[in-house]
Amino acid sequence: MIINGGIKLDKVFTETGLWLIEKEPKLIRIGLSPKGQDDLGEVNFFDPFEINQVTKDEPFCSIEAAKAVTELESPVTGNIVNQNEALLTTPENLNEADDDLNWIIEISVNEFNKEEFLKEDLPFED
Repeated sequence: MIINGGIKLDKVFTETGLWLIEKEPKLIRIGLSPKGQDDLGEVNFFDPFEINQVTKDEPFCSIEAAKAVTELESPVTGNIVNQNEALLTTPENLNEADDDLNWIIEISVNEFNKEEFLKEDLPFED
């Protein structure tokens, strides 16, 4: 996607502290953004829900961290096709900046509109 005079946008962010990357058409990887990391503090426990589908604005996992215990809500609706199994034994990976470590799930969606997540006050990468 190209916006604003040629800036390429690969990652979008939610207001609730998640990032999304469209790895392939209609395959979305979701992880914990720097905002989410800051809001929660040091993550020390990860509990994925035993579900095969997610619904937008519905919880898909629980996280315990220094500042809060919370359920993360999915920003999209679709089928879970992959989960980051490493988080079960190393939940502290959610504290990392590396997208290959701090991703949570991959979801197959019917459609994905990045523009829905573009807000003036949210970060984006070029």
